[in-house]
Amino acid sequence: MRVTKADLPQVRHHTPRLQERLRTEEQLIADVTERGWAREIERRRCAADRIRGFLDELGPAGPADT
Repeated sequence: MRVTKADLPQVRHHTPRLQERLRTEEQLIADVTERGWAREIERRRCAADRIRGFLDELGPAGPADT
């Protein structure tokens, strides 16, 4: 997903959902690490990294963006 400055007003409303999804992925990473499921750890880490990338592209949500 490539986000341009023109797209930001339309996609910033996704920030809270992405943050929640990142928290979920982090919980899942902890769970599968405890279980020792190497492939699932890798998969969940990749998903979390991608979500972090989206959040970095969106930047911090200001009061007008919530």
